[in-house]
Amino acid sequence: MPGMNLAQSAQGTGRHAGLPHIGSGLLFLVGVVVAVVVVWGGLSVYEGILTDGIAEAESRIERERADMPQGKIDQIADFQLRIDRIAAESEPFDASKLLDSFGEQILPGVVLTNFSFDAVTKVANVEGEADSFRTVAQQMTAFKKLDNINELTAPSLERNEQGRISFSFSVAF
Repeated sequence: MPGMNLAQSAQGTGRHAGLPHIGSGLLFLVGVVVAVVVVWGGLSVYEGILTDGIAEAESRIERERADMPQGKIDQIADFQLRIDRIAAESEPFDASKLLDSFGEQILPGVVLTNFSFDAVTKVANVEGEADSFRTVAQQMTAFKKLDNINELTAPSLERNEQGRISFSFSVAF
């Protein structure tokens, strides 16, 4: 085939003539960069809005404080402190939970015969019998481990007719 030219012609279809090759990976990366820039811009705008809101709130507090004499500010702070203390102290005291906690601390050789609780004074009176003075002392130590106990006293401690030790404890919470 003497007349056939196997060399490619310089004239192509024009597909690669002046444009670089753009693939799907490059388009994906460009999309990610654009998305990051948009999110960053949105966060910057949101940060500006929040900063303006904080500055406005601080200026409003300063205006209110300037209009109020120092004595009133002290009264308001004192009133808030009292409200917080009352709220902390007004939590209801559950006598059944208290009785359960006493029941968990009863030692072998001790029998409780009476339990009373005064919610106003927050004092519990516990009466019982034990086999020895040592057991009573150990029982008193076990009761002292209960939560929120301020004072534990033993108003009476005596040996009864059966030879057992009768005791009464007064527990202040």
